[in-house]
Amino acid sequence: MTADCCTDSEGVQSRKRHCADKPRTKAAASGSSKPPQDTRDDSISSRVDEFQLWLDTTPGIDSASCSLKVVPIQGFGLGVISGADIVPGKQIVHVPFSLCVTAEFVSSEPSFCARLDVATKRIAERRPETGTSEEAIGMAALPLRLRIWLYMIHARWDKAAPHHVYFRMCPETLDDPLWWSEAELSELKGTNLLAAVRTEDDMLTRLHRRHVQPLTEGSPEEFPPAVFNRQSLLWASSTWRSRAYPRFLAGCKKMKGHEMGALLPVIDSFNHQKGACIEWRVGPPGTGISAWAPLDMPGGPIPSGQQIFINYGPKSDEEWLFNYGFCPGGNKMHNRLEVALTCVGPLHALQSKAKAMSKLGIGAFVRSGVKEIDDGRQASAVASLLAGPFLLRRAREHAHDKGGRLVDALDDVMVAFMVLSSQGGKNTGSREEQSPACISRDDLVRLFEGQLNSLTTTERPDKQAEQAEQLRPGSRQDFARQYMFGQRDLLTAVTQHLASTEQKDLIAMQRRADAAAAKSLTSTSAGVSALRLIFAEEADIAVCMGGASHERMHSDDSGEMSSDGEERGERS
Repeated sequence: MTADCCTDSEGVQSRKRHCADKPRTKAAASGSSKPPQDTRDDSISSRVDEFQLWLDTTPGIDSASCSLKVVPIQGFGLGVISGADIVPGKQIVHVPFSLCVTAEFVSSEPSFCARLDVATKRIAERRPETGTSEEAIGMAALPLRLRIWLYMIHARWDKAAPHHVYFRMCPETLDDPLWWSEAELSELKGTNLLAAVRTEDDMLTRLHRRHVQPLTEGSPEEFPPAVFNRQSLLWASSTWRSRAYPRFLAGCKKMKGHEMGALLPVIDSFNHQKGACIEWRVGPPGTGISAWAPLDMPGGPIPSGQQIFINYGPKSDEEWLFNYGFCPGGNKMHNRLEVALTCVGPLHALQSKAKAMSKLGIGAFVRSGVKEIDDGRQASAVASLLAGPFLLRRAREHAHDKGGRLVDALDDVMVAFMVLSSQGGKNTGSREEQSPACISRDDLVRLFEGQLNSLTTTERPDKQAEQAEQLRPGSRQDFARQYMFGQRDLLTAVTQHLASTEQKDLIAMQRRADAAAAKSLTSTSAGVSALRLIFAEEADIAVCMGGASHERMHSDDSGEMSSDGEERGERS
């Protein structure tokens, strides 16, 4: 996916998700499972024509009323246009559930299951000589995401797979930050986005090492190393994140602990435009999902030959860049910033502080550390505490959405800071002529200002590059600059809001902190070192990108992931 943009006649900015792909390199494979020699024209136009034929002839897909066509469009890569006027109340396309790529579909798809079964048997026969762990192979051993990603690689390579034409049409290279060079990633230094990229990259490496390599080494006939490699896994992951919709649109029920989402062929080829409006109609089991032009189309009918857009929904710049590889303009109200407070000290002291914060509804995590002996005295366990993360964002447009207001999130940060600063229910500040609450406020402001200063190192080069016309609009550097500007802008708003907090509000927050601390802290709670404000990148925790369309992912050495939200990158 490239990051080009265009502006329509009304000045509404829109973005593309499909890159002007490079010619596809045919991977070599050996063994009886190798598909026949592919002598087809591998150009972009050829693959698009092939997909158009698949769209027009696949049973269940109905786009006849609008004569949809997926075509190359300048500034967008690929897009969907209509061959007929789209008027309010008209069906645009219908896709059967049976064509949607879901965890359930992949787990029972004959060609993929047959490939995996043969590989599992061959690996089992060779286990004495290869030493492959039985836990790493077979359908049940594969994490749900990896099952889908392996099917995507399989389908793109094997012409017998039902989605071969669909995945062959998808771009082979994308523009999300996992495809960026280290020089390009350096533009994101010190941000949560870079932490998310590192976490995702490490997760892919672990998945490949633990689950994919045993397949390619133990059964190269079924899983050729040149096809099922680390780069292909990255392609599948990025393609999934940029295209996945919530599962219910594919007629699936929720999966406890895993909200995997679904790919909706044809529908996921629509590009994004702010203000675009599409109505989704999900049929009963055995039917499908339909996209309709709503009766109250904001821009009126769509003339024949025009591109059809949908709105991916409100997302932060972090979300846009991580999942889609671009940042739309005018996104100030949706940006967000995740921070945490951390300190080190004796284990028992930090445990009591974590208990105090739990009484306030603030998350805190304590990690045991090494034991230190000071001047021959008894050894004490030194641990670290992480409070948060706290998601900071501007006020929402709807008054009832109080949880998202910037002031509420900052209140929690302030109270947590006061708890961590206290000893036995007393604040550690000793400066005269200032209340403990004001001392804590001023200290916290300095921490936020320090974070702001750390992000301004890229501000001057950005301006110099713009003046030298080195920043091409829609380039990776341009989007990195836009993202960093949004982070600095939000940090500035945070420091200004903290500095202007009234004394009475600070005293009320101090009372909350003191009340919780008095019940949990003792005189032995002293000894906590200086506090730090950190981004999630430094905290060695996964990044919660925010909103119902994201999840926090925790990856162990096996690459297994648990979630407490919906699939990252799903569109609402």
